[in-house]
Amino acid sequence: MTPTPERPSDRILRRLRIGILVAGALLLVVVAWRAVRQPYPQADWIQVESHRVAIMNQRLPLRVTLTTNHGVGYLVADLHGSGPRRQPLGYLSSSLPASLPPGGGTFELEIPVPLVPDLEYVRAIIFLGRTPRWQDRVRFVETAELSVEAPGTRLNESALRPWHAHERYSDPEVIFRETRWSRPLIGGLWLMAAAVAWRRPGPATLGWMRHWLAAACVLAGAVEIASLDVHLTNILRTWAQRSHWYHDRRSFQQIATVAGLVVTAGVTWLAWSRIRGLRRSLAALGLGVFLAFSLSRLFSQHEVDQLLAILVGPLTLVQFAKLTAALLVIGVLWPHRRPPRNRTTTSARCS
Repeated sequence: MTPTPERPSDRILRRLRIGILVAGALLLVVVAWRAVRQPYPQADWIQVESHRVAIMNQRLPLRVTLTTNHGVGYLVADLHGSGPRRQPLGYLSSSLPASLPPGGGTFELEIPVPLVPDLEYVRAIIFLGRTPRWQDRVRFVETAELSVEAPGTRLNESALRPWHAHERYSDPEVIFRETRWSRPLIGGLWLMAAAVAWRRPGPATLGWMRHWLAAACVLAGAVEIASLDVHLTNILRTWAQRSHWYHDRRSFQQIATVAGLVVTAGVTWLAWSRIRGLRRSLAALGLGVFLAFSLSRLFSQHEVDQLLAILVGPLTLVQFAKLTAALLVIGVLWPHRRPPRNRTTTSARCS
């Protein structure tokens, strides 16, 4: 039996799938790497160097370089700690204030690391002020956390390394201005897509995957109608606040968002690669778009929320994307029947 030659449309679709997979994988790798290394952007007016770890009952050296002149008088570094599960322990100690000459420069500071029970991590808050007091600060940065070692631990290397310092962001909650009818409408369209996939088998359905597709559409409709993504986001926020790591949530949000997009891309690619035909592939892509926007809304990263909250007419961007995905799935699943051939014309041609 001779194999069926590959059609030009199938060849183009296969190359399109490979191109999307490669581009998406590279983008997710870059985003994940930046999320893990730098949860907040590095402050551009200051550079901080220190050891990789802090040792209790010893002084932690700091090398602070100011790249601009702020016209203030003093530079001070405070040390704050946290215990198990990032439970904050508050202020620990301070460095001696350094007088700032005109033009800035590089300054050597030392902060004593006290012997505190359950101290596991420390971070520095470095501020510029007209006086050495925190109340008179003009500008400040907060560093990433360092792990704390027991007294008497010897460092493997004494060289100072760059210590990530960022300006503190309050990350206020972004308000999504959703209309009352948007979620019932989007949820109803996804339930309609489920009904089309289940009860109308035809050339646009997915064959043996029809039942799974209908179940996925029902789940998408239930999420929208019941606002499950919003309720789960509030539950995660409350849990983070009670567990005392809400302040350090940004790293978790970025990594979780990237992981969710990776899972979405993998599931969509798996469904797309096992389905033949452009219509069927578009149905899987529509569900993937819904899942990607739902996960991005769930983990509620500040910059992502600002983007998703943009209004597109009466809808937010996330609602517009979910609505478009639902209409796409309905459109590609709806049976497209060919008109019946004219038997008389066919018989006349044959005769």
